[in-house]
Amino acid sequence: MHETYAKLRPGTLVLAVCDAHVYNIVQNGLPTSTFQLGVQAIKILDPSDEPVEERLIPILSPTSTDMSKDNSAVVSFSTFDVAASPTKKAKHAKGGKGKEKMD
Repeated sequence: MHETYAKLRPGTLVLAVCDAHVYNIVQNGLPTSTFQLGVQAIKILDPSDEPVEERLIPILSPTSTDMSKDNSAVVSFSTFDVAASPTKKAKHAKGGKGKEKMD
């Protein structure tokens, strides 16, 4: 079970260092405010007596789509090289990383 989920339960007393942001906007002619807290650090001062609720993690069935090389969509995507950026590809095509040593 995830440690944060088990530790932070209703009734837990915490001390936190946060960044507070307020966004004042106008929606349909009415002013509204949205508040956001960004937690930088947290310390539990008094743990909760509430029991940890059991969370069930759904298990998804395997995909039914055939991803073989016979599939034209898969073959067309295989032409893309996603491991390198376009800049790196251009440098590699020109002869490598740096200048070659001339004798």
